[in-house]
Amino acid sequence: MSSYPFEEFTRVVLVPSIANLAAPTLDEIDAGIDITCDLTKDGLAVGRTTEGIERARWPSLLIGEDPGRYSFDQPTLKGKRRTQDDVEPFYDACIYRGSSFLVVRRGLPYEHYFDGGQVVEAVSFRFGHRTTAPSAANTTVTFTVRLFVNADNDAAVLTGHSLLTEDGLPLLTEDGHLLLVEP
Repeated sequence: MSSYPFEEFTRVVLVPSIANLAAPTLDEIDAGIDITCDLTKDGLAVGRTTEGIERARWPSLLIGEDPGRYSFDQPTLKGKRRTQDDVEPFYDACIYRGSSFLVVRRGLPYEHYFDGGQVVEAVSFRFGHRTTAPSAANTTVTFTVRLFVNADNDAAVLTGHSLLTEDGLPLLTEDGHLLLVEP
């Protein structure tokens, strides 16, 4: 059983600001909060749905459709609460009506940090109210927060280059931030 959500092949970050949704920078990602390990196994629910546009032609019996507008189908994040003595950056970041960005990278091992050229999903949204799940015996306390999406890019390309070790791990500065180089 994996110790991280999504079998260790997804990394999820809440980012305070992104200037260009099609090309987030490593500096912007580095300013965010990695919430991957704070999510429950089913905690990332940001699925899109596409409406159909009817294409009926007279006298055809077939009512065909073309793809139309798309939307997000009740997007939510579901996280684990910690004890009262612990710091909870994910829970604390979910401020009602607060704006944020969600960056999701899929398909690479969780241990590999972000690097320039990687394709990510970038979503701009506002938080709804946090809702704590009802208590149950011998279970972790969880909370759910609805996301109100106002823009997205499911094929954004990260810009900038970090210095990575041979294992794909980032080289960090003394204060824990990414060591970046200009391309």
